[in-house]
Amino acid sequence: MSYQCHNCGAVFEEPYAASDRHGFTYGPCEEYDVCPSCRVAGMFSEIEEDGEVEDEELLETA
Repeated sequence: MSYQCHNCGAVFEEPYAASDRHGFTYGPCEEYDVCPSCRVAGMFSEIEEDGEVEDEELLETA
């Protein structure tokens, strides 16, 4: 299964796992999946092997 970004149109196998510490050096951080090309979070859909988009809605990020 692959994904297609709604922001830049890139097709990729798995999203990039990004984290944001909000300016802190230590402590908890926010983690989310982003497009590996444009680094925009949550704006991609799953694509089945036949090339059709499985879900038209944007995927929720954890």
